[in-house]
Amino acid sequence: NNDGFPEIILGGTNNGTDGPCLVVFDPFNVGGSSPQETEDYRLQGFSPGTELYYLRLPRTDVDIILNAREVAIAKKPLKNNLIPVVMQQSGLEYYFDFKMECKSIINTDVFRQRHGEKKRDGYVNSTLDEDYFNRLQDNILYYNGVSWTKTPTKVNHNVINR
Repeated sequence: NNDGFPEIILGGTNNGTDGPCLVVFDPFNVGGSSPQETEDYRLQGFSPGTELYYLRLPRTDVDIILNAREVAIAKKPLKNNLIPVVMQQSGLEYYFDFKMECKSIINTDVFRQRHGEKKRDGYVNSTLDEDYFNRLQDNILYYNGVSWTKTPTKVNHNVINR
């Protein structure tokens, strides 16, 4: 956020959903476990995580058909202060600002090819249009310390209830 201390931005998979996640930490305060909706995936004996942001990105019909856990791969912020995040399975690219608001989703050649193959084989019937990408963007979830919200928000560590 240009405060002189680079945050740690990690991409990965949320075990509870098999979907991609994105986590942002203060480099001087990294610890704890991630928010999970069920006990099956909560790390026993760990305090709640110290993350500044925890986002769950939506799965696509393509990565679900591929029967793959989708993994978010965070990249170094660009000079325009956008953070690129690439999906390992689908190849989609998300771009976030420093408040972790999604500014765009790019339909890559890899995703078009995978979607086209699955559509041709009859596994998906979606159309890659503006509505498709708007739905993905609208279904990004942010953990606020108590629950999941579609509003870009930091984790409030004063109210964490895990």
